[in-house]
Amino acid sequence: MVARALRGVWALVCLVLLLGASSARVEAPAEEYAAKAQFLVDMAVYFRWPEGREAKGPFVVAVLGRSPFGARLDALVRARTHQGRPMKVAYAARLADLGPCDMVFICRSERRNGAEILEWAKGRGLLTVAEDRELVDRGAMVGLILDAERLRMHLNLKALEGEGMGASAQLMRLAVIAP
Repeated sequence: MVARALRGVWALVCLVLLLGASSARVEAPAEEYAAKAQFLVDMAVYFRWPEGREAKGPFVVAVLGRSPFGARLDALVRARTHQGRPMKVAYAARLADLGPCDMVFICRSERRNGAEILEWAKGRGLLTVAEDRELVDRGAMVGLILDAERLRMHLNLKALEGEGMGASAQLMRLAVIAP
């Protein structure tokens, strides 16, 4: 129990350092996606999933579209767990290829399919994360948005609540809350 609490504190410290009070300076695309990969791995503990959602097997972080992460995301999830479940990354080029997952990162390459993806995600109890502010405004739950060389986290509380999900108070203090 103490180890779990310490892991939670350590993850929050990493998140604060990474986003630096809701933003982190990003110098190049490689740094942008290194920061986004770290955030995807660390952020799960700051969300509440819907009551009664069956959580079995690995905790799957799906990347939908052309992955910008290279091997970095796979390396970060290796030997990591979320609520006792081993973490795993799954990649899908298109929505039709996407299998069961707990969190889906919608790559920029899928911007044009955003409405279809968000409609597909409804009622599935999974966390939707986008790189596009417009997708967050249209219903993605989390946005990891590069704005003037700063990576900012946006939260769409209405989308979270609509799926019976929530974000921790610590996370909400760090985020830009979408209208």
